[in-house]
Amino acid sequence: MQPYVNFPSSSGAITRNHNLPSNTVFSCIVTDSRFIFAGRFYNLCQKRHTIFGGFGNMHYSNCFHQFDVESKQWSAIDSLWGDAICPRYFSAVGYQDSTHTAYIFAGTGNESGEQIVGRKYLYDLYKVDLRTKNIQK
Repeated sequence: MQPYVNFPSSSGAITRNHNLPSNTVFSCIVTDSRFIFAGRFYNLCQKRHTIFGGFGNMHYSNCFHQFDVESKQWSAIDSLWGDAICPRYFSAVGYQDSTHTAYIFAGTGNESGEQIVGRKYLYDLYKVDLRTKNIQK
């Protein structure tokens, strides 16, 4: 495996698996420890790989990050508004291309995001409109 592009942290990197068939559109392995077991989806039209949540360094995350395949750059998806999603990992994430909507279902985490506080199993569902950046429970 060879380095592909820097991930948003000093210690992390994203790497490309060069053993995949040549017709593979995109494949990456996130090695940043903050995003272990993050939910993810790929937007084929915009050529962006998006991740949500995850855990690492004793914290759960509720952040969205996206990787633009063409520019090979990671960026945070900021300015989300509406219902707050508590920090978590092990979420199921789906994406509906026709409405640019992500769905975040369940996971494991807690309201504080601090792993030392413990974890609880979450069974909630959120709709995230990526055009308006609105989150609805």
